[in-house]
Amino acid sequence: MRGAGVGVVRGFLHSLPSLLLILLTVSSQSRHGRHTKREQHRKSQSSSVPGRWRREPNPNPVALTEQDAANQNYHRENKFKPEFLDCSKLNPVVEEEAERGAAVVQVKARDKDADEDPDSPAGKIEYSIVSTNKNFKINAETGWLSTNTMFNRDEPDRDKKVQVTVKASDHGRPTLEDICIIFVKIKDINDNPPIFDRANYDVPVAQDTDVGSQIMRVSATDVDEGDNQKITYELRAEKYPADIEYFRWDEKTGEVWLSKKLDKPVSSVFVLKATARDGGIPPKSSEIDVTVEVKESSNKPPVFRQGPGAEIELSEGMVDYSNPIATYTADSQIPGDSLVYFELVNGRTEQTNKAATFRAVPDPENQNQVNIYLAKPLEFEKVNSYTLTLQVRNNPDLVAEAQLNIKVKDENNQSPVFNNIESGSVLEHERAGTVVMQVSANDWDGTYPYNRVTYKIDEKDPSLLEKFHINPDTGTITTNVEFDREVKEYYALTVIAEDGAPSSLLKNGKPNQTPNKFRIVIKDKNDNPPYFPQQDYTAEVPEDADIGSKVIEVKAEDLDTEASVTTYSIKGGNLGLTFKIEPQTGFIRVNKPLDYENINEYTLIVTALDGQYSNDTTVHIKIQNRNDMKPEFLQDIYESELKEEEIPTYPILQVTANDPDVRERNSAQNITYFLDKTNDISSHFAIDPDTGALRIIKPLDRDRPNGYPVWSMYVYAKDSFIDETGERGPSLENFVEVKITLEDINDNAPFLDMPDGLVWYENEAPGRVGELIAEDYDTVDNGPPYVFTLDKDAPKDYKNKFAVKKGPNGKYYLETLGVFDREEKKVYQIPVRIEDNKGMAATSILTLVIGDKNDNPMKPGASSIFVYNYEGRAPNTEIGRVYVRDPDDWDLPDKTFRFKEARRFPYFDLNKDTGMITMKRGIKLKQDVEEFFMEFVVEDPVHQQVGAQAVTANVTVTVQKIPQEAVVKSGSIRLDVPPEKFISEAGGREKLTNLLQAYLNATYVDVFTVLPSNNGRTTDVRFAAHGSPYFPPEKMEVNVARRKTDLERQLGVSILMIHIDECMYEGVECEGSCYNELEIDNQPTLVMTNTTSFVGVTARVQPTCGCPARQGISSCDSSPCLNGGTCQESLTSYKCVCPDSVQFGPNCEKLAASFRKGWTTHKGFESCENTSLSFVFTSKKSDGLLLYQGPSPNTIVENVTDFFALELQEGRLKYFLNFGDETWIGELEKNVADDREHLVNLRWSNESVSLIIDGGACSNDIKHCQLQASRPGGNSQFLNSNGPLQIGGLYFGEDRLRDLSAKLGLSRHKMPLGTGFAGCMKNLTVMQGSRTMLYSLGNPADFSDDESYKEGCDLEFAAAVVALNMNMNFLIAILVCLAVILTAVIVMALYRRRRTTFSDKDIDCDIRENIINYEDEGGGEGDQTGYDLSVLRMMAGCENGGPVLPGGGLTEKPLPPVTPGDPPDIQTFLNSNKDRVDADPEANPYDDLRHYAYEGDGNSGGSLSSLNSGEDDADLEFEYLHNFGPRFKKLADMYGRESDSESDQEDGSDNPAFFPKPSMPPPGSESWC
Repeated sequence: MRGAGVGVVRGFLHSLPSLLLILLTVSSQSRHGRHTKREQHRKSQSSSVPGRWRREPNPNPVALTEQDAANQNYHRENKFKPEFLDCSKLNPVVEEEAERGAAVVQVKARDKDADEDPDSPAGKIEYSIVSTNKNFKINAETGWLSTNTMFNRDEPDRDKKVQVTVKASDHGRPTLEDICIIFVKIKDINDNPPIFDRANYDVPVAQDTDVGSQIMRVSATDVDEGDNQKITYELRAEKYPADIEYFRWDEKTGEVWLSKKLDKPVSSVFVLKATARDGGIPPKSSEIDVTVEVKESSNKPPVFRQGPGAEIELSEGMVDYSNPIATYTADSQIPGDSLVYFELVNGRTEQTNKAATFRAVPDPENQNQVNIYLAKPLEFEKVNSYTLTLQVRNNPDLVAEAQLNIKVKDENNQSPVFNNIESGSVLEHERAGTVVMQVSANDWDGTYPYNRVTYKIDEKDPSLLEKFHINPDTGTITTNVEFDREVKEYYALTVIAEDGAPSSLLKNGKPNQTPNKFRIVIKDKNDNPPYFPQQDYTAEVPEDADIGSKVIEVKAEDLDTEASVTTYSIKGGNLGLTFKIEPQTGFIRVNKPLDYENINEYTLIVTALDGQYSNDTTVHIKIQNRNDMKPEFLQDIYESELKEEEIPTYPILQVTANDPDVRERNSAQNITYFLDKTNDISSHFAIDPDTGALRIIKPLDRDRPNGYPVWSMYVYAKDSFIDETGERGPSLENFVEVKITLEDINDNAPFLDMPDGLVWYENEAPGRVGELIAEDYDTVDNGPPYVFTLDKDAPKDYKNKFAVKKGPNGKYYLETLGVFDREEKKVYQIPVRIEDNKGMAATSILTLVIGDKNDNPMKPGASSIFVYNYEGRAPNTEIGRVYVRDPDDWDLPDKTFRFKEARRFPYFDLNKDTGMITMKRGIKLKQDVEEFFMEFVVEDPVHQQVGAQAVTANVTVTVQKIPQEAVVKSGSIRLDVPPEKFISEAGGREKLTNLLQAYLNATYVDVFTVLPSNNGRTTDVRFAAHGSPYFPPEKMEVNVARRKTDLERQLGVSILMIHIDECMYEGVECEGSCYNELEIDNQPTLVMTNTTSFVGVTARVQPTCGCPARQGISSCDSSPCLNGGTCQESLTSYKCVCPDSVQFGPNCEKLAASFRKGWTTHKGFESCENTSLSFVFTSKKSDGLLLYQGPSPNTIVENVTDFFALELQEGRLKYFLNFGDETWIGELEKNVADDREHLVNLRWSNESVSLIIDGGACSNDIKHCQLQASRPGGNSQFLNSNGPLQIGGLYFGEDRLRDLSAKLGLSRHKMPLGTGFAGCMKNLTVMQGSRTMLYSLGNPADFSDDESYKEGCDLEFAAAVVALNMNMNFLIAILVCLAVILTAVIVMALYRRRRTTFSDKDIDCDIRENIINYEDEGGGEGDQTGYDLSVLRMMAGCENGGPVLPGGGLTEKPLPPVTPGDPPDIQTFLNSNKDRVDADPEANPYDDLRHYAYEGDGNSGGSLSSLNSGEDDADLEFEYLHNFGPRFKKLADMYGRESDSESDQEDGSDNPAFFPKPSMPPPGSESWC
């Protein structure tokens, strides 16, 4: 009782502080004012928290909470270990070949802890198998043991008895366990038929054999046991049943005797069938053919004369293989022929010598004797008896047999083997005699006492014999003493298992012994209380700490490290459950939001409980003040009134805010006031950042369209807070609405509010047209009534034709003074002056449309329509109207239309009232492009143009089918012209087609989409080009970008965007991420003019919000395999089988490429907030651009400056990222230009960017290979770029970067250097959203050339870059040329010294002889008369390239300078050169131009120098060379329509896209890389 009373008092003292805190808190909350509450709380804590000391262990904790009770129950002391019930009596049996999962036996164990407390984990038993044998499984809860495999009792497995060790464990602390060793007997079933000892029996028998003689024996064995092994024999004759009368047999032994005299002729054969049947239920049997052949009577079978008898015995330990175990002698019984042949028959089972355990060897000294030897070791446990069949045969092929039964005698040659090596355990302080564990060993000898196992403890350590005892028969180990874990935690006990007879292996007279060391663990008991190392704990936590953040860890210690688990709980002081403690770790965490202004300190009482004992400690938690409250304005809204357009010299109002984090209102609040600079309204105001005084700095307009009667905006207040540590925390902002109501002044003149104007029909008599209506942005007080007059400055003829008059109702009207003709003028813009009631006036323009009347006859007309039918899917589609020439344009209702021959055009319909032609769904074309010439008859009854007077019209309709591949792989541009104008004026679409065909060297170009955009002000155009495969869109768009200036000049329109992207302007289509999807509609789009109409594919780029989604390609229908890969379908997906190479990706992408300061282009990135890319590279130089996506100088989109670049600068990796405001620049310090592979991972979002190389593993400093940066200032959040991804370099050249940065308005140092990369790159992977793209670097859309780019990783190729950026092969070629030239000069010099000098008139010196004597191209064709080379001689020394005359003057007619835009003039060129030669006194007087101007003239043979020789135009189309891949690019450039290289640009001067090459690049065009 006394102890209980002390516990109550102690518990009350423990809880007293928390009770006081609760009372004080309730008291403080009843008052008003947060600061008063804070003061009272602080005073209550300082006065009521007494000093705390370490508490003594309390075996009966007072006032446990529910959680404490639960913990105590969970960790109740584990007093008893589980015990198996009747383990030794378990003798389970399982039939062999039972299905897996067959039930074996249910084991049961009991734990007395469950009797004391059924809910205690210490009483919960779990069963498991501890042996390594996987043959069984056990249900952990029920203890049912079942099979996990199929057993076979017979050969070869011999699973007759299988051992399994089962463990029962409780869930107490510590875990206690018991084991049970179970021997499962495998019951035999009749699952094997008898097996004969040979495949067939062929028995020769002499014709005169005596009746009753044994002639043979059939023998079979059965590997089953018991009755299943007992065999009976049967003999029958199936073919001739009477033959069985000659024989009788013993059904038990299989011996066969002759029962009837053989009266069959010699060589007769008895065909019998022998059956062996076992005694199983149901029985199993086997059959074998027996053939008995009748031999001559004079021949007798051989007989055995001597042998060992019917049975011998051998010990299994026998190893004598050199001495025979048995000897047989036989006599052939053939007079004069004593030769016999012995054969030891190898049967079909191990018992019948299947494994050749025995061998028969003829005696070398006696040919009639055979010796039988042991050939392999015997093992009684496998085969305990053998039946050998020895045959002897004489030359007449008669046979005799002898059987030898060999019994194997068992020996003690197997040592015991422990099958349970688990550790044992016993609780400390348990009484002597407690079971520790049971050990088990098996001895696999076959007989007793060899396989009897007994156990004993090794006597080497006598102290262990005093502590433990083992039952010699069962292996059960028990204690002899009471153990204390604090003295020793475990013991190593050596147990010896020995069998029951002297060993045949050791020959020492002692049994076989096997020692094994077992670990005996002394389990802990909970007999010590937990304790805290400190009396008090103190922690600080900021008030803005997140929910769940760690405050402090309190850790109690306990000497019982295994017997108990300490759990923690908060016992008191946790006001409002603000904190929580992790029961297992003691971590105190924030549970609810903290508020320094409410409570700034907590005193918690924490309890540690080990299930039986508990202890407490005190934790003081101080709340740190943080800037967690926004500034608060004194008013919810601020309002003011003033006149519009005024700018007062004084503040119109003042806003005031306080910081709640600052307690004293009279102290400095540190508030800064500001306006939102991104708001246009804010630009009219200015605010004092310290006082909040608001001023007007720009006039405020009340009226429409740009003004507001009430101007509303927000004023922001930002605080500045320094916490207890002296650090300035992040500022918080708040805002308040400010409204300024404006008083109207008369500052707006009235204007006409008639956007549609008025209509007056032609040929009408003068009269009233309509009422004039005006509007005034001012209020009604400064508006109507209005006064309308014709403007005094109106044209004179307007004054003669129109008048403005006031009606009787006070309204004003427009009246006409004459008759109008629409064909003379369709629209009049009439100036009308309008004055308001205060006298303010202005002039507005009134649009008067002269309405049309059908007063002109029509004339015949012709028009053309071009239709692209996407995949032939177009539905019924209106493609254009029938056109006739008619000045009237409103007379369509008067006309009717009809086909002249409608039956010729079954796939077209005509609307007779409108003249609209409709192409029907499913139109069939004879070829891909088909033209239809249609004739129509148009009638107009108003002008009697009917019947024979009707007018004819014709329409040429061209229909072309276009495949899906062309649309999907199309390029796009946006033109600054309406689509109707683009179609009609100067054939814009046709001209664009021709230009693109020239630019791209393509066989075919289709401009198949013309769509209106931006409400019809601009035009979106899509195009595709191909020879055989279609060109990638990036290749086409790069070529367009290079020639943008020339294209704009020839088309006469501006190109607004190359590669249409609807996500370029951030926030317009989507608030967040945005990507483009090309949507293709089967319904075409019609662009119609009078004489030209175009029906194109409706392929429109649609913006989709979010990041790109995963592309669900799951079949081979879309041909996903690249580079010759073969697609194989599977049930749910597909697989690409690629050509043999290690560089192919899953879709046969070529993953690697080598660069030698070249470049490639690929599909670019989308506008996604989360983008990550990775690749591997090896660099041969310290500088080089790796990746770039952004604009080129010719593809800049207005107000878009976004770009991304990653490059090497002085061996360091550096990135540039611009979202449209500032440029992010980051650099890693590690030098990666070390000729080694490096892995790069780059990721950016709209908040941060990270760059990691080589997985972030750096030996020195992590900053060398990892970089993390936050987003710089600005409102842009995404990379909005429609350019291609450029790898290795820039297609527009690094020299143009300065021009690009200037156009973008960026500093040059904020853009990459752009130097070409020299090295290898592979495995480029880009992930945006859920879409992952693996780039095929070996299949670029476009690339520089074969000299600077190569597919695959070839570092030798990349290393061939010298100081002048010159290709090594090119340098070698130059050196070889120089050597050849030097050799030629030396030879010519020697020749000139040795030659004979002739006079000037010597014909041998005629320069023409050079052409004839050399076998030059063209010699021998039609130019044998020679020609004068002097006309080609261009002397240096004058500006225009003219010859230098003796007098030093120039020719009289120097060539004019050629400007870039001048067309080539061959006539001027030839005449000028002829005049130069004529004026040259040193030139020969030959000026026959034909010989050098027309090579091979007059020769019928084709010239090798011209592809035109003997060929037609169709043979000259070499565009298919583009399809051969990058290795044939040079050849394709040479023979294509126009070369892609800079050096060949002039060769295409006859090309529609020819632009002469000036000394400098054309203005605005991009240079070639």
